[in-house]
Amino acid sequence: MRLVAAQSLGDSPVSGKGSHTGDGMSHYDGEIFQTLLQRDGLGSNIVVDILTAAYGSVWIATEGGATRYRPVTSPPKVRITDVVTDEHHGSVQALSIPSTLLAIHFEARSFKTHPANMQFVYRLRGHDETWHSTREHFVEYDGLDFGQYTFELRAIDRDLTYSTEAATVSIDVHPPYDQWALVGLVIVALAFAGVSGVYARRRRDIALTRELEEEVQTAREMQMRLMPERTPGPARL
Repeated sequence: MRLVAAQSLGDSPVSGKGSHTGDGMSHYDGEIFQTLLQRDGLGSNIVVDILTAAYGSVWIATEGGATRYRPVTSPPKVRITDVVTDEHHGSVQALSIPSTLLAIHFEARSFKTHPANMQFVYRLRGHDETWHSTREHFVEYDGLDFGQYTFELRAIDRDLTYSTEAATVSIDVHPPYDQWALVGLVIVALAFAGVSGVYARRRRDIALTRELEEEVQTAREMQMRLMPERTPGPARL
């Protein structure tokens, strides 16, 4: 973890030196920045020096005095509070929706981290496998393809401790029910056309069989008419 006297989250400050800008102290784990301010226990937001002591403690010299900071690895709890489409679905673990637009709301709890200082990382598997970070308490998705997705969420507290268990919700995006009705009508029509075709072929086969039987019967009758009515007797010399 890198400790810096914060200038701004977008700058590249030097570890262990004060900036006198009133932005507190930031630390960085290679992915996420977190900032400690006076509301978190600093003597002042103006940091003049930082000293790393033994056993993981950090002394932070501010214009309001020195503050001892010791990170505590107590994972925050995170949960999904609501999934919103054209209605509120509340806190659910699985959801089937006909909408490609949705918003997912969430929150995290930590006894040592101010709610405004909590960060989150999230991803929507099936749509994007990359983890993204946010300080907002909701994310939105628009234009999702029909299919199955899993939303995963973790919280990060002021000490850069991640929640051990991710909050998840499984989402099945399907066509609207009126489209399902149209698909059903198409399937019924195709099935009816198939049955009608089979029935028509069956009728043709029956008609052809009858025609052949009639031709055979006619041939037999003609053969019988050609035969003599009496059996010829013995020839006389």
